[in-house]
Amino acid sequence: MLQGGLIPLPIPVPVLAAMASFGVGALLTAGLGGHRRRREAEAELRRMHALLRDSQALAQVGGWELDLSAGTLFWTEETYRIHETSGAEYSPSLDTAIAFYAPASVPVIREAVRAAGEDGQGFNLELELITARKRRIWVQVTGRPIRGQGRIAKVMGAIQDITGRKRLEDQKHKVIFEQSSHALCWSDPDGILMEVNAAFLAMLGYESSEVVGTQVARFTHPDHLLEYLDLRSRMVQGTLDQVQTETRWLRKDGQGRWVNLTVRPVRDAQGHEQFHFGRVEDITVQREAQQNVERLLQEKELFLASANAGILLIIGRKLAWLSPKVEELLQYSAGELEGQDTRMLYPSLEAYEKQGEDTYPALARGETCETVRELVRKDGQSRWIHCNGKAIDPADPAKGSLWVMTDVTARREAETALSELNRELEERVGAAVAGLRQKDQMLITQNRQAAMGEMIGNIAHQWRQPLNALSLVLINLGDAQRFGELTGEGLERSLAKGALLIEKMSSTINDFSYFFKQGKTMAGFSALDQIQGVVALVEAGFEAVNAAIRIEAAEDLTLYGFPNEYSQVLLNLLSNAKQAIQDSPGTPGLVRIGLVREDGMGVLTVGDNGPGIAEDLLDRIFEPYFSTRASGTGIGLYMSKQIIEESLGGRITARNFQGGAEFSVRVPLAI
Repeated sequence: MLQGGLIPLPIPVPVLAAMASFGVGALLTAGLGGHRRRREAEAELRRMHALLRDSQALAQVGGWELDLSAGTLFWTEETYRIHETSGAEYSPSLDTAIAFYAPASVPVIREAVRAAGEDGQGFNLELELITARKRRIWVQVTGRPIRGQGRIAKVMGAIQDITGRKRLEDQKHKVIFEQSSHALCWSDPDGILMEVNAAFLAMLGYESSEVVGTQVARFTHPDHLLEYLDLRSRMVQGTLDQVQTETRWLRKDGQGRWVNLTVRPVRDAQGHEQFHFGRVEDITVQREAQQNVERLLQEKELFLASANAGILLIIGRKLAWLSPKVEELLQYSAGELEGQDTRMLYPSLEAYEKQGEDTYPALARGETCETVRELVRKDGQSRWIHCNGKAIDPADPAKGSLWVMTDVTARREAETALSELNRELEERVGAAVAGLRQKDQMLITQNRQAAMGEMIGNIAHQWRQPLNALSLVLINLGDAQRFGELTGEGLERSLAKGALLIEKMSSTINDFSYFFKQGKTMAGFSALDQIQGVVALVEAGFEAVNAAIRIEAAEDLTLYGFPNEYSQVLLNLLSNAKQAIQDSPGTPGLVRIGLVREDGMGVLTVGDNGPGIAEDLLDRIFEPYFSTRASGTGIGLYMSKQIIEESLGGRITARNFQGGAEFSVRVPLAI
């Protein structure tokens, strides 16, 4: 180990690579020339290691390295943090590291690591992972093979938590789906509709309940049904990447609509189809315009008088003709616009040029162009305009392109407001989570203080007898001195007895200190030792209220977890049992502590002969700040549940049994 707590050599490849980028190798080589330069090299190495560690933490990117020949796996500190564990709690291996991934992700990462180690293939995956604290997160994990001496010796990679990005993407996609002006739908691999958006329903005139759960094919006009089914069959068989066709659909009222239908399969990591995503564009107007453009131009005044959308004819990026709706949208008269370059409508030259780059190549291919652009009205006000355009004759650009325009400014403003609302909600949720964490910490502290108070009372009971005995020894010594009866042998005997009593009192303090010592790692421990230790601390207090504790254990069990936290839960249960016995005066109290093995768990039972728990309160006794006693804090049982179920991976329950209350604590056995 180098001075200052540096990593032991040989240094893992990720660290060597970082050191090499800073020229540390030159310092190490120079260190061979003298003791002083070696110390300088070591100091530089420590600085680089700290810089690398801090850089990984800031970037939230962890590193890992798999040594194929040694079968060892190295993690950086950030990798441990992403998995919500530490080097002190967990030593990584290939199998246990893969076990962190969600079941659906396990075969994917296992195959990727195998292909990297055997075939030399790198990988870059987005997978779901379950942390040591059982949180489900999304990570981006990359890996590449490292060759040495003509073979693949190691696989090195990085891991990054992308949960926030994935959630944002899911939320964004949901909003886009619901707010889209295009008809969108999700169906299963058999073509059964699972979800449709409002535009889909509006286009066909149905309610959602009439559509979801039915076949997509039901909307296809009979004349086009066989064609659609053939295309879909070829896509399912894999001979087509997607279904893309212009076909006719029927509305609920029987009206036919020409649509541009695109259906794409969505596959999982193994290539299996999970869903089909469909986009349905109503192109009835475009088809009619394309087929009858000359007639429409001749009758344009009659046709456009009732049009809800603006229509433009653009030739050579100049406004050749426009409908009255365009005049209304842009606040210009036809005379002011016709013959002018469309540049006058854009807020900047860059926006004008980008529109040309985005649309004109597609128009030349005969494609329909759909875009939302910011245009400037005559009064200088900006408006967001949804545009659909198509070349009249892709083979002859001189004929121009026809565009349909709709003002969508209100929708854009609503989307912006929704985005701001989502941001505010995220901030509120973050603040609420922080408050809950602070509340939990306060509960832990209060429970700890309550337990200490209980223990101090037990110490007082434990000390009362030896203090009385010590007082008697001192009185006897005084009497022997006054009456001249004090001898050297008697003095030694009294001193020895006093020392024995003091030692017993010191032992009580030591037991108290051990009980409140915090464990850092989970380990196997004797359940019976913990039970007997807690009973020894509290039995004097039970005797003071005419109560007895009886341990019923046929065998000792080795449990796995934090022994002191286990003891703290038992202390809470005994404290509650003592209080219950005190609430039933006149009857000698009895607490039964049982210990049995059951289904791979160690089951501890604590039962008393007190008055029991009201049946209508049994479901609430583990809630924070809820107590069946007026003087109770409502913290002990809540924290006991948190310890058993969150820290120890077990379960705690309560019931009324044999006239009193009985608590059962199940904790995993050590393997």
